[in-house]
Amino acid sequence: MKKLLGILCCTIATNSFADKLQFFNYADKIDNLLIKSDLEGDKPDQVYFNHKLLNLAIPDNDQFNLQAKSEIGKYTIYMLSSATHGVNRDPDICKFITTQDHKTALVSVNFPCPIDYNAQTINLVKGTLQVKIHNYAAPNYKFYADENDIAIYSYDPTGNKITKIQDFKSDAYYRTKYAKITAAQIYQIADKDSCVDDEGELSDSGVCNQGAKYCAILKFSHNIGNDKDARSLKKFCAQ
Repeated sequence: MKKLLGILCCTIATNSFADKLQFFNYADKIDNLLIKSDLEGDKPDQVYFNHKLLNLAIPDNDQFNLQAKSEIGKYTIYMLSSATHGVNRDPDICKFITTQDHKTALVSVNFPCPIDYNAQTINLVKGTLQVKIHNYAAPNYKFYADENDIAIYSYDPTGNKITKIQDFKSDAYYRTKYAKITAAQIYQIADKDSCVDDEGELSDSGVCNQGAKYCAILKFSHNIGNDKDARSLKKFCAQ
């Protein structure tokens, strides 16, 4: 499949007179950075900086996009996302490509990509780039994660270093949160998610991830009991 042409997105965030951040939409060329795609979509994309092929070390991902560009002091930083084709896709992987002289570039280690690329997920903070990753975008994401369950990665261009400064909420947090939940309350959560069908049963559709969220919450609870809702929930999750 041919990649869409690069288009500069209209969102620009500034942190100071020296630092700035731009976002892009399916960009494949900016400055000295170029993404070459196979027109038939049979071969992996190749990423070049100043006409030199970069080794991005992401063997399973074959499609790259330029998502953002930042200027922090003397550093110019490009944020690349990578993805796999197909239905059963792995989560996207991101990298930073950093240059001081626009001739050579350093490639960062891999980190998870955010769901969206905008000022809500990527920020300039005291000479670093901070990226907020929702649990839903993590490689081992939790179906039952809270809306505000995020990890934060900080990139310091001076050392080409990525540091996780906030991790996702732990399993212990969720075990405590759902320890006393009842079957009726789990059904209320599912109903709010539009995952209860017209007959009052949990939906096993793909949109509802086959009910995995509610069965996971069931395992955390010590308060399910054996009423009608509990029996129905247990039967659904035993399938």
